[in-house]
Amino acid sequence: MDYMSGSVVVESPRAFGYASERWWRIVTVVVQSETDVRTLDGWAYQAGHSAGVIRAWCRAAGLSPKRSLDFARLLRVIVRNAGRPASPFELLDVADDRTMRRLLGTGGIATPRMEYWPRVETYLTQQRFIQDPALLEKIAALCTEV
Repeated sequence: MDYMSGSVVVESPRAFGYASERWWRIVTVVVQSETDVRTLDGWAYQAGHSAGVIRAWCRAAGLSPKRSLDFARLLRVIVRNAGRPASPFELLDVADDRTMRRLLGTGGIATPRMEYWPRVETYLTQQRFIQDPALLEKIAALCTEV
């Protein structure tokens, strides 16, 4: 399954192990979503699985479900808006300034008043949701510049 928006293509996994591939497939659901997926239940609904399955697949990959969702939400925005100016409050379904600052801060994005969204590579390097270097390297390869 290929996803193209703007200048970034998100491809399906080729080099993942089973747990990482399942995780990447459910993350891709969030990245491809037309709307911001805010909750685990919303993610499960869009993925066509239960919230328990989403939790189990994240944990099998050694990752937190909540951190995985937040990672995917920001990856979605960056894939669609890399290098462009846009308010995070217009792109993410977050109304509270403190929540936005926490989300962006953990994502390695300094401020909600940024001039432009970072490139995928910059996000993957600076974010603190996912720390596995091998997984991040594979994600970077799957989110390639066109």
